Amino acid sequence: MIRDNNVHDMTEADCYYLVKFFDSDEDGRLHYPDFMQMILPCDNNTLRSKATQRPNGQINPGDFLTLDVERDLTNLLVSEIELHRASEKLK
Repeated sequence: MIRDNNVHDMTEADCYYLVKFFDSDEDGRLHYPDFMQMILPCDNNTLRSKATQRPNGQINPGDFLTLDVERDLTNLLVSEIELHRASEKLK
């Protein structure tokens, strides 16, 4: 998905970092609560509450994200990686 959205400088190590950073039970996988922690802003409790308590839409196997949602999710992941890279340079 990331490369499909024209991001070619993210490495496999960057992806492992994202999983490791947000993996709350350290099982090497991102579960739904981990994913929600990653994509929802920590400083807006109202938004977090609305997003986590709204009814779920019907999602079927084989369904895809809309292109705008996919692009926004890619931008979020890229931002997380850029923050990580910047913090590593400061060390």
